Amino acid sequence: MHSALIILNNNDIKFLIFIFILFFLLIAIVLCGLMLLKKYRNKGHKFDLLINSVPYGVFMCEKDDVLTVKFCNENFLSIIGYTKQELDAKFKNKFMNVIYKDDLGLAYKNIFQQLQQKDTFEIRLRIVKKDNIHAWIQLNGRVCKFNNKYYYNCSISNITKGVLSEHDKRIDEERYRIIAESSDSVIFEYNIKEKTVFYTNKFKQKFGEFPLINNIPDSIIDKGKIHSLDLKAFLSEYNKVLYGKSSGRIEIRLRKANGEFFWAQLRYTSIFDQNGVPAKVIGKIIDIDKQKKETESLKKANQMDSFTGLYNKTAILEHIEKYISENGEKKHALFFIDIDNFKVVNDSQGHIYGDKILFELSCVIKKQFRHTDLVGRIGGDEFLVFLKDYIDEDFIHEKAAALCQSISSIKTQLNNVRLTASVGITLYPKHGKLLAAIYEKADIALYAAKSEGKNKYKIYTQELAVKQYLSPYQAQKGDNKIMDIKKENIGDYTNFLLEVYDCLNCSDIDKAAEDALQMLGKKFNADRVYVYEFIGSNKVTNIYEWCGDKVKPLKDSSKNITMDKLSYQKYFNDVGFFYTSNADQFKDIQEFNIFNFFNNTSFLQCKITHKDTFIGFIGFDIINGLNMVTQEEMETLSFTAKAFGKLMKNTSKDIKNKTLT
Repeated sequence: MHSALIILNNNDIKFLIFIFILFFLLIAIVLCGLMLLKKYRNKGHKFDLLINSVPYGVFMCEKDDVLTVKFCNENFLSIIGYTKQELDAKFKNKFMNVIYKDDLGLAYKNIFQQLQQKDTFEIRLRIVKKDNIHAWIQLNGRVCKFNNKYYYNCSISNITKGVLSEHDKRIDEERYRIIAESSDSVIFEYNIKEKTVFYTNKFKQKFGEFPLINNIPDSIIDKGKIHSLDLKAFLSEYNKVLYGKSSGRIEIRLRKANGEFFWAQLRYTSIFDQNGVPAKVIGKIIDIDKQKKETESLKKANQMDSFTGLYNKTAILEHIEKYISENGEKKHALFFIDIDNFKVVNDSQGHIYGDKILFELSCVIKKQFRHTDLVGRIGGDEFLVFLKDYIDEDFIHEKAAALCQSISSIKTQLNNVRLTASVGITLYPKHGKLLAAIYEKADIALYAAKSEGKNKYKIYTQELAVKQYLSPYQAQKGDNKIMDIKKENIGDYTNFLLEVYDCLNCSDIDKAAEDALQMLGKKFNADRVYVYEFIGSNKVTNIYEWCGDKVKPLKDSSKNITMDKLSYQKYFNDVGFFYTSNADQFKDIQEFNIFNFFNNTSFLQCKITHKDTFIGFIGFDIINGLNMVTQEEMETLSFTAKAFGKLMKNTSKDIKNKTLT
């Protein structure tokens, strides 16, 4: 029994030893864990100290389109001027939302273009800080991989002081460089905001008078200091400067004190303020008149049509434009002549015989007018005559009747085919003060003459123009209110069309569309102006819209609406117009469920086409129930529809679908 007791005691002793060892192992494990935790805490603290000690902002963001911030240091928050909580609450941690709106397009384009070629990017741009002050930053980034996911590691630094210093230095360097290079030229410095200009003393020596220095460019345009033929090019270049073009050159004709015009080349460089907005333009005026006139003399050898000996199209238009600009106080007439049945003769008898007939036609036409009048061939069987300084309209009627009679007397080898003339006539300045206006209206009058049986002439009237645009659908419905047009002279609206054209040439497509529609709305007192685009054959979406105070925008509710394109197209006439003085009559027709018509609403719409394909339409609504539509409205809408056709062709869907308010 004693032996058994000794064995039991040994087991107890072994068990106690095991428990004792296990206890110390647990203590050792806990101590090691605490030591490791302290080590890693110290390491993380050192990392925070390190990352916050760098003199620039650091942040890690998602590899997405908005650079969603996942981590940032204190310098990053200091540069942008927001706390972590404010960055999350106000911007959803999206760094792109902090960037100044005018630089967003530049940011998207440059960053992602660079990333397509390499795994890094760098860009200089502006951000809007919490105090609403713009700050220039340098943004650098690199693609990195962490936990099997890709991110952007980025850094930003505030470079505002450097940019401003560079800006001031650049102004001085540019000013002195231009002065040094322009000893024989007139130097100018233009203040865009104040619209004032400073010239060097050589201006008076060159122009023979002191310059206009205030309200530029309006004052020099009003005083006729720029040739009328060069106004469009000048205004287009001026608008490019306002939109941020950094430098350029343009050739225009400027008028001296004695009334003489000379060719000058304007070279310029734009200077930008701290916000990147054009502030000044520095440049020089170089006399290139001698070189230009030598070039013009060479061109004259190529001004004549080879078959007829008359001016070709380019030459006669230039001569007419020049004569109008120099004799605008007198009355003139433009004859647009189309030879009926010439194609039949030319195709059946051959081109050699056709050329012979063309020569005979040119002789007959030229014989009917004075040697001082301008006569040209502008197409296969189309001629243009500019009759200068007529006394009264009876003289125009006599000339037109004699012209038709003389052409109809020409004999051909085809006994059953007779050559005749359809003639459209416009009067200057009664029908317009610019060549573009009277040329277009002469074409309308010519169309009317042909549609009434040919071998006759028509002098342009508004009634002829409106009749041409009248929709067959409305004629069937008996809606003749379109003929009740305004009787007063609509005046010359070509300058307005040029403004619309320049507006749509803007690089900012959304702003261009918004401004153009606003111009149309205010010009014609419309309540809503809009552009719809067809998507396929059964969807339409409202891509651009401007609304007056009376109506609510429909753009958000007019996206991808079902509409049969072929069914809707039938409402437009042959020249692409659809007009009604009472939109309520269409309320129950499915195609019109997108317009949300109000009582007593009238609208005018024009087709937008690309390569003769119906791709959309532009239009405006007027709530006050107008019972008439003018030629000016139709011509303007047609012109704008063509411009939007090009805009829609070249614009991507994601840009076009942005909201215009």
